[in-house]
Amino acid sequence: MAKIMLSKNKIKYINSLHTKKYRKINNQFVVEGEKIVKECFTSPFGIDSIFATENWFDKNVPASKFNTQSHNIVKEEELRKISQLSKPSSALAIMNMEPFLSSPINIKQKRYLFLESIRDPGNLGTIIRSAEWFGLDQIICSPDCVDLFNQKTLQATMGSFLRVRVFQMDLAHLNDMITGLSVYATSMKGQKLQDLDLKAPYALLIGNEGKGLSKEAMNLATELVSIEKIGNTEIDSLNAAISASIFLYETSKL
Repeated sequence: MAKIMLSKNKIKYINSLHTKKYRKINNQFVVEGEKIVKECFTSPFGIDSIFATENWFDKNVPASKFNTQSHNIVKEEELRKISQLSKPSSALAIMNMEPFLSSPINIKQKRYLFLESIRDPGNLGTIIRSAEWFGLDQIICSPDCVDLFNQKTLQATMGSFLRVRVFQMDLAHLNDMITGLSVYATSMKGQKLQDLDLKAPYALLIGNEGKGLSKEAMNLATELVSIEKIGNTEIDSLNAAISASIFLYETSKL
């Protein structure tokens, strides 16, 4: 298996996928990291192409599955030219976006998580990871949330983006889709989460890191709910990812 040199056009193309505009134009995105690329390789979504060191291929891709058309052995210095990480890993993959966008939302579930205006990619990625841990396989994001295919988002999911579907729609549309949906909005003025009498199906709403939930979202809420503050502290709110994780944990027990 011979190593290849990346052409200038290939380098330019892969680097263009680090921006949302060109991801959308080309319907492809980049995944980086030894473990996460391995998960992508074995996932049902499949990979368009892999650029990795010979050592990574030896460890993760059986010789019988090595595809000379889509599997590219490159040197570490070549990976540095196409990586967005401060310390490039030994594997990078290009995947098609379409399989992640084509399936319909499951409207027969008991609980839903709705994220409004989440702007930090690390927060979104962590929430996706927490959702998988607490048994959710789909999340609904408002259209202005950070892009799922942002490299920082993907890194923070630790591979959970392969198993948790992320849909984009506004809350009013979700409310119209699901009959009898109870909507619980996070608010410091709400009743304690542990005292809540959840009525299924229900949606938990998590708002923007700085501004919280919009007035429109609050108006659609069936009830306001809060996470009780225990410590004697001046902190007036929790990180969005932490709030979502606590809500997912507590509601999984109710």
